[in-house]
Amino acid sequence: MAKFILSVDDEIFRVLVNEAKARGINVQNLLRAIVIADWVRSRAGINQGVIGFGPRTVGSGLRHPQDTSREHA
Repeated sequence: MAKFILSVDDEIFRVLVNEAKARGINVQNLLRAIVIADWVRSRAGINQGVIGFGPRTVGSGLRHPQDTSREHA
């Protein structure tokens, strides 16, 4: 299984902790089962019956909900 390290701002971590507690799970499970899964699903596309992903663009990815500095991709 592949592993990675994720660094987040303290405020974002508090949001993740609170969301995980509200769901009765830990932050690791929240990230793995909900956040990452939803992120992948939101970017998945169907091309001739094969699931694929669009090209990466600079600045794409997760943003804080209150981040209005750039338009969301």
